[in-house]
Parts: sequence; C-alpha cells; structure tokens
Amino acid sequence: MKLMKYYTVGLILLSLVLITCDTKNNVEPTFKDYFIKYYGEDGNHEAKDFVVTNNQEIIIVGTVTLGLNKRVYVVKADQEGTELWSVTLDSDSNELAEDIEPILEGAHAGNYVILSNAQTAEDVLETRFTIITATGVVESRHTLPSRLASQEGLSITPIQTGGSGGFYLAGRTTDWDAASASNSLPTPPDIIEDLLVIKLDQDFDTISFDRIGGSHTGSAIKVIQLNNNRFMYAGHWDGKTDGRLPDEPKIESNIFFRTFENDPSGVPSLYSGTLSLHERLVSVCRSSFGIEAAIATQSDDNGINRKVFAVTTSSNFSTVLSERVLLGQSGEYEAVSVSAGANRFLVLANEINAQGNRDIYLKRVDGFLEADLDLKFGSVNNDDRGAAIAELPNGDILILGTMELAGQQDKIALIKVRPNGAF
Repeated sequence: MKLMKYYTVGLILLSLVLITCDTKNNVEPTFKDYFIKYYGEDGNHEAKDFVVTNNQEIIIVGTVTLGLNKRVYVVKADQEGTELWSVTLDSDSNELAEDIEPILEGAHAGNYVILSNAQTAEDVLETRFTIITATGVVESRHTLPSRLASQEGLSITPIQTGGSGGFYLAGRTTDWDAASASNSLPTPPDIIEDLLVIKLDQDFDTISFDRIGGSHTGSAIKVIQLNNNRFMYAGHWDGKTDGRLPDEPKIESNIFFRTFENDPSGVPSLYSGTLSLHERLVSVCRSSFGIEAAIATQSDDNGINRKVFAVTTSSNFSTVLSERVLLGQSGEYEAVSVSAGANRFLVLANEINAQGNRDIYLKRVDGFLEADLDLKFGSVNNDDRGAAIAELPNGDILILGTMELAGQQDKIALIKVRPNGAF
C-alpha cells in the first residue's frame, strides 16, 4: 500500500506541473532537494543519457530538433537541478546523441566522451566522438572511418589499460555479411544486421574492427571490462545458439553475453531468453555486490505485446540467477535502462497506453528480480518516456527522461526522488 501512495503522490505532483507549463523558462521548481526540472530552449529536446560527476553534478546529453535539423545537445546541472551551462554541437548533418561516459585514462582523462551517429546520406550512418570538459568546452571531435555502408554506434566504453587507455565501441551495421548469413541460416528476411565491436585507442584510431555475422538481426549493445585483460559484451541476435537451443521452433532473438580477451567473435558464453518470443537487449550493468543485470524488450513476431524481460547473473556474467518478464503481465511496456545501486537494481521502462502514449515507469528489484518499489511518472494524453537512471551515494534516485509539456514541445526532464520514491 505504501508503494501505491508514493506512486499517486508523484503522479499528481507531476501532472500539476505539466498542466501549467510548456517551456523551461516558465517552470519554477516546486522542490529544492527533490524535484522535477526541465531543460532546453527552442525546439524539441530528447533525453538520451547522463553521467553523475564526483561532486554529484549531472551532465546530460540528448538531441535537439530545430525544424528539420537534429543536433547533439549537452547540459550540466548541479545537485539541485539548476542548469550550469548548455551547448549544442555543430554538425554538417543530422546527428543524434547515443551515450556519454567519463574518460578514465590517457590524454583525455578527466573529460567526457559523447557518442553520436550522423546521417550523412539516406540509410547511411557514421559514428562520431566528442571530447567535452566538465565546464562545457568541446576539446575535439572525431569521426570513425567508414568501412561499411552504414555503421551505428550504440555505446562507448572507456577502458583501463594501466596507461594510455582507449575505448570499445558496440553497435551494428546494416551492411551485412551475405556469405555468413547464407551459410548459417535459412533464407533471411528483408532486414539483416551484423554486430559491431570496435576497439579504439585514446585518439579514436581503430585498433581492431570486428563485424560479427550469422544472424538475421542483431546488435552489440555494450562492452564491459571485467578485469585488466578480459571483457564481456552483451547484445541480442537470432543466429545459431551453439547448442543451447538445438531444436528451436523458429528464428527468434535471444540475449547473449560473450566474454573475450582479444577476439570478440568467439562463442557466446551465456544466453537468456525464451524459445518462442523475441528478446532484444536494451541495457546491461555490473554491480558492486557480485550480481549483474540486463533488461530487454520482449515482443512477438509482429513487434507487439511488448514486455520488459529481465535477467540477473552471477559475477562476470557466468551463470543465470533469475530471468523473467518484469513488466507486461498486463499492458505494454518497453525496456529503457538498468543500473546498479548499493544493493539493488533500478529498472527504467516506458508504459504504453492504447493511444501509443508513454509514461515513465521505475521498478527497483533485488538480485533475484523481487521488487520493493514501483513508481510511475507521466501526464494524461502526453507522451513521456525514460532515458536513464542512477542511484546516488545517499540512496536518492535520479531519473532522466523526455516529457511532452502541455502537448506542445518535448523537453529533457530530470527527476530526483528519495530512496522510498517520495518527493
């Protein structure tokens, strides 16, 4: 009953704000320590990701749309959500933000790397990297040389080498390997993707470029460093499952976790998913308490009846501990993000109503996916959706999302609540 109380209070307060406001400039925060804040001036702003700095400030990345032009938008806020600075990155083409991460080693250590994808021609994407300081200075921009007709970066992982550092890029390409697909699978459907795992040095020059085929569709979602020399990347694909599912009734996507040292194209070490539905990985994280987690959007062949499918594993993604549908026993949901707190995981999702509008949904779970908190944020008839989530050292919860204000413009929204979900 307590959880329903928190849910109701949060929703009512948010609805009151949304009814009376339509831009950042005329939103006066109702709360100082716990709040809902909005960012973005003219145009529509779509939140994508954030990082929390060592002094608890927040750097947010998203995409701003002005007319027909899309550009990467960056804003920094303090602990109370007050905007400190913002910058829109110049671009010669439409460009969408994907990820932001702190740089751990090398010449750019202490700064942040922003991953984005630019549409340079119809059906052609190129991946870009931007180095930005904590004060909002853009130090440099880099473009990944195009080896394929279209290559899309989905996340970037700064790595620790004990020296110069570097990065792993995870993503996909629609310039698929026809030979690999035809040798591994029956006649493919119209759209085919291959996985991309690319290692870069500190200057974003390519060290290794791995395109991993054998599936109709698939993506590498995230590379995680397990120790000095060992890595894991997670994603989804509908290729052969190397004996786990020898009698699959049909081709359908499953989650995989693949550990490697130098060659990411080896046999996946762990699978999760069902035999009949599609699970497409969205987010994966490690924790400090020896359990790892990932979430996917589950759907049928037509991409409907969407649910949030979650899996937890033992340390270093070695054994599945629990896997189940976390949201979607009634209604439709899509997975957004998962992150680890001190002893539980925060799962962020979107609840989708019959009209196709969304509300932001938070569920906090333990290592066996048992929940102790449910929260929903949104406004009637508006399309509000989540982007990222984090637990602060004191247990407070930060939620990043996009909210449609008074049915007019989309703005980046940052929500901070207490550990029990209350303002």
